[in-house]
Amino acid sequence: MAGLLAFDPVPGSTACGLAGAKAWVERAKALATESPGPHVVKVYRRNGSGARPAVGPLGWVVTAGTWRHPAAGRDDNEALLARLGERGPGVLDELDGCYAVAWWDRASGTLTVAPDHFGRLHVYGAEAPEGTYIGTSPVAVARAARSVDPDPVATWEMLATGVIYEDRSPFAGVKRLLGTHRYRFRDGRSAGADDAPLLPPREPGPSASVADLADACREAVFEWFDRGTRFLPDLTGGMDSRLVAGFQLGAGLAFDVTVTGDPEEPDARVAGDLARRLGLNLRRVPRAQGAHAQRSWDAVLRAASRVEGTYDAAEYAAIAAVHEPNSAIGEFSVNGSGGEVYRNYWWDERHVGRTDGDAVGELVRRFAAAAIAPRFAEPRDAGRHFRDVLARTLEARAGDPMPALFDHAYLHLRMQCWQGAIASATNQIWPTISPLLLARPLSVLYRVPDRERLHGRLFRSLMRSFPGPFRTTPLVTGFPPMEPALTNFWRFVPGLFGLPAQYWGRARERFLRGRPRPDDGEAVRALMAAGAADFLRPRDLVLRPLLDARRLDEFLAVAIREGTVPLRFVGRLVALEWALREASA
Repeated sequence: MAGLLAFDPVPGSTACGLAGAKAWVERAKALATESPGPHVVKVYRRNGSGARPAVGPLGWVVTAGTWRHPAAGRDDNEALLARLGERGPGVLDELDGCYAVAWWDRASGTLTVAPDHFGRLHVYGAEAPEGTYIGTSPVAVARAARSVDPDPVATWEMLATGVIYEDRSPFAGVKRLLGTHRYRFRDGRSAGADDAPLLPPREPGPSASVADLADACREAVFEWFDRGTRFLPDLTGGMDSRLVAGFQLGAGLAFDVTVTGDPEEPDARVAGDLARRLGLNLRRVPRAQGAHAQRSWDAVLRAASRVEGTYDAAEYAAIAAVHEPNSAIGEFSVNGSGGEVYRNYWWDERHVGRTDGDAVGELVRRFAAAAIAPRFAEPRDAGRHFRDVLARTLEARAGDPMPALFDHAYLHLRMQCWQGAIASATNQIWPTISPLLLARPLSVLYRVPDRERLHGRLFRSLMRSFPGPFRTTPLVTGFPPMEPALTNFWRFVPGLFGLPAQYWGRARERFLRGRPRPDDGEAVRALMAAGAADFLRPRDLVLRPLLDARRLDEFLAVAIREGTVPLRFVGRLVALEWALREASA
């Protein structure tokens, strides 16, 4: 739960360069600072946690988030610095987890910054006349580098989708460092970047079996969560969290599980049934806890200070309302994020073995359909925008089979950008681990034949090594994760009866895209009355020059008077506006 802000000065620079950022850290984060080396590094912590910087004759290392190395252990910066001194930057490729590392090598005068293999813990950089700033806070970097102008493209993406893609940040002069590179800085300027591929190119070679994948997942879980570690995994009605729990039980670990929702909700009911059958203690977080946070202006502002313009502040307020009490129970939050890549997400039999299909075109339709901007946002052709984004994203994978292209887009644009924004904010509360996205399981998964992932076949195969309740307890769909047969067909009957409700739910979600949800009115009215109306006063908005002023005024007037606007547009607007104001304060 540590954050970092590093400054690499140009030769002869007399400015420390961190005065403005220091004020931001002290006021907005209210956290301690340390300076471990000649190139000033500020480290901020929450709840007295986070690995301490390691300083020695060879240089220094500071990390944020949580990581593990086969020889240096977990979050041990002293051991990591010793390994880097012995073997050099290649050690950074052996780390796994959700983290960011800054390493100052005194001998070469090089500052190396390594996001995790996903870049899920977001790291940002900006150049200024006096040097380069690197940090896990885009606001602190923008403020230190005096690069506070908003990025119009990122603003549109955030308002339309709730996500900022590629290397963009809310600020035009601040770029996110991608997880596919290891960045080097020398004499205050970029000295290049080394490729660190998220997944290797799809090349002919030995295939991996489902048993190989199960072993890799089990070993990764065993290494990360020893018997003395207190962790709290999510357990929902879906497949992904069930898979993670199965590997954790298979590693002989003892743990409680948590689910968000009231006992009568399908997700919570299924999680309760499975936990009871497995003998696990289930900690329920009432749905009202998150709903209350979304109606609290204080909670939404606190969420805005964590997401820093990269995620919907109202939506994250509900997420934080779950993590804050749970962080007092465990050392790590564990979730099943990334499970879609273990099955044929976005692709099917038509794509297997093909290298000549239009993956960009198919993906554009999916991404563009989800981009519903408020009327006050800058007009932009979503189809053309995402065609450019996806073409750049998939350019390096030319020649890969279509399933690999879909996987690559999912991991880079959904997991790195969307899920990474959530993970980066949550890391300020407590570290978060997604076992299915660890490097070792992914490297094995990528060698499993594509056909093994079709129709949930891979999940059902993995479930066979788990205790019976994992296979026989139905998912939230009503279907159990097992192969249907005449002898067990009766177990699938509840799922058949539940299909109409599932189709209705999906149709309802499509209908509500861009429209207020049933509970939005109450939440928006509460926020406006509690302080959002003053915060979003039109004449004070830093974002106003990028928006349609007349339509923005109409939107805010309706929000204050009736509340009949989508809460997500209010949350996204608050997140962006908070970041821009705080950077220029």
